[in-house]
This record gives sequence, structure tokens and C-alpha cells, in this order.
Amino acid sequence: MRRIEAFRKRTALRRNRKGGIEGLPLQLMIVIIIASLGLAIMIGWMGSIEGPKSIGHIDADVSENSTYFNGSNNTYTVTVAVYDSDGYAIEGADVVITGLGAKTATTNSYFGSSGNTVPHGTTDANGEVTLRITINKPLTAGYLNIEVSKPDYVGSSTQVLVTA
Repeated sequence: MRRIEAFRKRTALRRNRKGGIEGLPLQLMIVIIIASLGLAIMIGWMGSIEGPKSIGHIDADVSENSTYFNGSNNTYTVTVAVYDSDGYAIEGADVVITGLGAKTATTNSYFGSSGNTVPHGTTDANGEVTLRITINKPLTAGYLNIEVSKPDYVGSSTQVLVTA
């Protein structure tokens, strides 16, 4: 008799499947809560990661000097000011000037003090550098290319119109 009652209880439990699903929503809620907390922590960590800084603006002023070299080259003073995307001056940025056969007229160059090198300089605390260059005088107008770079910054460049 006991065996028959035990058998009936086991088969009754098998037929009644309502009890098997009661714990599932609770476990599912616990997993969702833990996953949400983990995601919130990871997003918090990622929020403190800084993106690359960028050079926001380059101001360039080109003024012609009255000194001539070989009758075909002119000397120009180029003042470049470099600012970040927030408008603050960038100190220590490298400035390179190319185009129109630009050569350095000072010791600010890649390869020493010779007058046949690429004009190059580094900005000061005000974000400015002044370079004296010689260029082939354009027939009517031409462009100087100014490239600016600094470690940890996205580089930038601009062109400046030079007229005869």
C-alpha cells in the first residue's frame, strides 16, 4: 500500500508542472540585475577615457620683408599661432611650412642653419612661432602649406595665400 501511495505522489508531481516554473522568473530577475550592474560599471569606466586631443585652429600671418635674394626670391616673416579645440594656446607644437619653394632664412630648420632647409619651428607658451623664410616669388599668387603636429594631438594643416 505504501508503494502505491508513493507512486501516486510521484506521478501527481509529474502531471502538475506549475511548480517547475515558479523559480524561473526569480532567477531571471537576478541575472538581469547582475548584468545591469555590470554594464553600469563598465560604462562608468569608459566615461573616464579621454578621446584624442585635436588642434582646433591655426592662425597664420605672412608679411613681406623688403630684402631680396638673387632678385627672384623674397623674404617673408610668417607668424603662426596654434590653438586647441577649446581655444587655448598649444605650447610645443611643431610647425612646418612648405610650398612655393619655401626655404628657411633662420636657424629654425630640420637640418641645421643652412638656408636650403624646410622652414620649421616650435610654438612657445603663447602658442606662437615666427619663422623667416625665402620663397620663389609667385607670378600672381600662390599658397604656403602650414602643417602643425604635436604628440597626443590630431595633426592639422592650413594654407595661406601669398600674393605678388
